[in-house]
Amino acid sequence: MPSALNYGVGAGDYDAAAAMVQYTDMYGGVPLSLNVANPHVFWCPSDLDPADALINGVVQTNSYSSYRYRFVIWNNTCMYPGLKTSDFVKPVGQIVYHENTDNHYKHLTASYTPIQPKLNAIYADFHAAPWLVLFQQNVDPADNCYDPNWFTYALPGPRFNTGEPNIGGDVHTGFDF
Repeated sequence: MPSALNYGVGAGDYDAAAAMVQYTDMYGGVPLSLNVANPHVFWCPSDLDPADALINGVVQTNSYSSYRYRFVIWNNTCMYPGLKTSDFVKPVGQIVYHENTDNHYKHLTASYTPIQPKLNAIYADFHAAPWLVLFQQNVDPADNCYDPNWFTYALPGPRFNTGEPNIGGDVHTGFDF
């Protein structure tokens, strides 16, 4: 798995992983490390978020893409150095890479929204499919934005992740369906 450890994050350092999160969707981070021949595949022509738009169609290392390496996976790569897909509890139900915003279904312009997004996603078993985000933040009851960073369910159970506490933060127990 692409690892936060390759971007200056120390093993077990959650705060540093959060501080370096821009490398999950900045072209010079995870997208560049995936070594795809055509870098334009990281930008969706339907992307409505101006922060993700290329300036004059030019890809630069500090350009933000339309897709994001999921934060829970990014975080787990520093919590569990050497993380592999074989470490995932339910690869068919664990999203690894997803759209930043709902570009194709509800045509949203924000990543965190009180409107439930449906995102195109790549799962840990490498299949691609739409994903209806179910987890909502419980920080402010007034907005309760949907948050694609964390797994929806966790073992044992499965139990639904309500964020109180956040049980959706571990590839060994968390999954989305």
